[in-house]
Amino acid sequence: MKKLIIVIATLSFLLVGNSGVMATSSCEGVGPDTNIWWGKLKLRDGQIGKVTVKQAINLWTRENNKLVFSRILQPGEEYSVYRYDEKFGGQYGLGANLWVTKNPVNITYTTPSKKKIERLACKQQAQNGRTGANHPSVITKEKGLYAVLLDTIQNVKDKVTIQSLAIKTNDRAILDEQFSKNFIELSKTLEQINAENPEIFYYRGTHYKSNGELTFTYSHTPSDVQKMRQELDTKIKAIIESIDTNLSNYEKVKKVHDYIVLTSEYDYQNLLSNTLPSESYSIYGVLVKNVAVCDGYSKTMNLLLSKLGIEAKYISGMGDGIPHSWNLVKLDGQWYHVDATWNDPVPDRKGMVRYDYFLVSDEVMEETHVWKKASFPTAAKNYTHK
Repeated sequence: MKKLIIVIATLSFLLVGNSGVMATSSCEGVGPDTNIWWGKLKLRDGQIGKVTVKQAINLWTRENNKLVFSRILQPGEEYSVYRYDEKFGGQYGLGANLWVTKNPVNITYTTPSKKKIERLACKQQAQNGRTGANHPSVITKEKGLYAVLLDTIQNVKDKVTIQSLAIKTNDRAILDEQFSKNFIELSKTLEQINAENPEIFYYRGTHYKSNGELTFTYSHTPSDVQKMRQELDTKIKAIIESIDTNLSNYEKVKKVHDYIVLTSEYDYQNLLSNTLPSESYSIYGVLVKNVAVCDGYSKTMNLLLSKLGIEAKYISGMGDGIPHSWNLVKLDGQWYHVDATWNDPVPDRKGMVRYDYFLVSDEVMEETHVWKKASFPTAAKNYTHK
């Protein structure tokens, strides 16, 4: 599961924007951190329903087109559902390659009410801001906004005022239009910073005012961030020094991939209970805590490969219908997908590494993953190790 970058916007006299924004009444009281409760569960982005266990039933994972027993679900438990397919007699996907078989005797499947769906949309709107499909989305570092934001976050500063984002007009229509454009540019730039700078593990969100003032929130104090950076630097140095410089780039990629999978455990229990700590989305979760979700895996892959001089990209998209992230890696002039998260068995199996999503093509990934292909290089084929 990928981490959302939260940007809260406040106009000096306009709280709700123009067309396309949900009515104030339906969104009243819903903010970026509001929990949308549905029974025992919090409704999540990408969720299509839930199963309630009536009688004990097996939970499965899928490996090589076969079912592998995981554990037994107990009566009264509830689980989020992100997809359904007809394989193995019909199964509900609970995320992280976990499946429960459709059986009305043992489980009940329900879908969220229209009101809950609307409130979740309000929460997503508060988190992500409005997106204008026709608005130019190319944000370059040369514009200066990227550099200012990156410097602010790297130095764990609380506030900064950017004059280019300040709107000086009393015309409501002009203010609304310019504010929307600024907000989109700010959101996309912060997303770019998040994707390109995996060493930023402590950033939580930004509050933007129409006077150009930005206020930043972090998961840790500046002094704690410094201590954590030192821990990471020591760990990263040891990992890089342990990899023989005479290895081929393929062997280096495999070393990094295997290290991440073997030393990390997917933070599934916290994911189920909606109690994921910020570290689980970061390189700190993988390299220090050894527990993370997909953002931690993919950002760590990006960071370590860059230290080894191997080009890689962070991809944010969907996997099995839920927000997910993974990597593109360049070898011998060609690009290939690597999804270390999906190659790590859940529940964790010590010493086991899968390679189902290691240096594979777009065609393989398209069976289960969705991403904006036009924004990334093409992975035309699977890698063949010679």
